[in-house]
Amino acid sequence: MSSSVTGVGSVYKLGNGAALETFTAVGEVVTMTGPEISSDEIEVSSHDSVASASGYKEFINGQLDAGNITLELNWTNSAIQQTLRDTVGGAITGHELVYGDGTVATVTGFVMAVSFSADPSKQITMSVTIRMTSAWVFTVLGALQVNTSGGVELFQVLVGGVPTQMDVL
Repeated sequence: MSSSVTGVGSVYKLGNGAALETFTAVGEVVTMTGPEISSDEIEVSSHDSVASASGYKEFINGQLDAGNITLELNWTNSAIQQTLRDTVGGAITGHELVYGDGTVATVTGFVMAVSFSADPSKQITMSVTIRMTSAWVFTVLGALQVNTSGGVELFQVLVGGVPTQMDVL
């Protein structure tokens, strides 16, 4: 049996940029792509490199790149979607990806690009690309489980390891 995790219930949240940042969930997110964390490669080949003697280049890791997040949304013209649209090239703020298993990925970045698609046979969609400017912080808050009444429950482990149940509507 697979241990894979479904993307159902995942949420993207935009921070307000304040010193004590608060996050607002963005509705109608169809897909979230990212993070795409990578490392620069630095070629350090020299005539006396062991790799060079075999005909291969030698590399070391350089700086890390936190990459981008790309969001695809159903356009609703909500206030938070308007904020995303209007902040292209604006201030660096916090961003949170909350995955269906309770994992939260937090990072800072700025809205780099926004585009729209209007097909006569489909809904209007908005694509948002966010450029990350810091290291990602991953926190596992718990696991989403479906209870017998069909509701969703979030189990969050608190300091001291005491689990607390919180209902999610």
